[in-house]
Amino acid sequence: MQVVAMSTEAKPTSNIDFDMEIQIQKTLQKIVHSFDEYFIDYCTDYFGKRPKTIDFTNFRVEQKLGVTGIRLVKVKITTNLGTVEGSLAVKIYENVKDAQNMVQKIDILLNRVFNFAVYGIATPQVIFHRDSVVIMEGLSYALNFTTQLLPHLTKYFLAGRALAGVHGFKTGHAQSERYYAFVTKTLEYLPISDTQKNELRDLFASHLKNLESLFETSGTMAFGDFHPGNILFNISTTHPKYPLLRIYLIDPEFLEEQVSADRLEDISNFFVTEMISSPLGISEETLLNIKPQLTQFLRGYESILLSKGLNIRSLYQQKNPLNFHLALSIVLATLNYTFMQDLHESEAHFMAEVNKRLNVARRLLTTTTPFIKF
Repeated sequence: MQVVAMSTEAKPTSNIDFDMEIQIQKTLQKIVHSFDEYFIDYCTDYFGKRPKTIDFTNFRVEQKLGVTGIRLVKVKITTNLGTVEGSLAVKIYENVKDAQNMVQKIDILLNRVFNFAVYGIATPQVIFHRDSVVIMEGLSYALNFTTQLLPHLTKYFLAGRALAGVHGFKTGHAQSERYYAFVTKTLEYLPISDTQKNELRDLFASHLKNLESLFETSGTMAFGDFHPGNILFNISTTHPKYPLLRIYLIDPEFLEEQVSADRLEDISNFFVTEMISSPLGISEETLLNIKPQLTQFLRGYESILLSKGLNIRSLYQQKNPLNFHLALSIVLATLNYTFMQDLHESEAHFMAEVNKRLNVARRLLTTTTPFIKF
């Protein structure tokens, strides 16, 4: 979890997309033969035999996958066996260090979800990287969380299964110090009165004091800044060794490598991001509206745990810290919102939105009823 920019707020579009597409096309034309073997294997699967010659005649940047900056590129492949269309997923980073970090994170994520392939949980493999360019296997039939025409609640069930694959079965200790630090740093920078800060600080501290014993078995390595843009659904019949439906996790920029987070942290961030993208934003009404989706998400998550005899209730010793995590994610998202202050019409509108969000968090912290019962 990042203290700043936890959630994906809507940001103004830029005019750099066309330039990026041209850059990707030129880059691929220069380096495409560096990963001939990937396309040879692809054509072998498609034609049923290995081609003797292969060439590439066209690159088309088809779409941007969610908010990740990853572009899906279609490639026309000409072989002695015939012509076929392949695809690549390409991202060009601002610098080499960022690209190298992503390659490392993808490798870690691949290792984590490897044992969950039977459930259709996967992440695109890196087939080439050089300097600031990272090229991953293309997902020709992939659609993002919003556009995939699966039944609405089914998508949340599957997203829950995917996150459970990232978190895995191993139980560990979540660090309460992590959340004390998040609360302290976030409240310090929020543009609210000291009285409001002290009230929220006391509410969070009261919850944490009661939750510390629960964190003994609920710890995991967080995906970090988990949101619907990290999910792709790929339906394909071309690879009979894989499930018909595969759930791909992409762009693990903030993937953590040590056990310190609570499992509900990623889940809460996912749904607070959903609230932000709704027409009403973060509000009491939107909070109630996400309950069916969150219920299905938790069912999907638990369906993976059950295969090893685990369940959510046992991880939390029959108690429920969901209200705490939802409230914290809302407060963190509110801090992120304050960095966009210049985009708003007036100070009054800005502060009204801040207070509306914090009222939702305050309600979650003061009610004695769990938002969803495990």
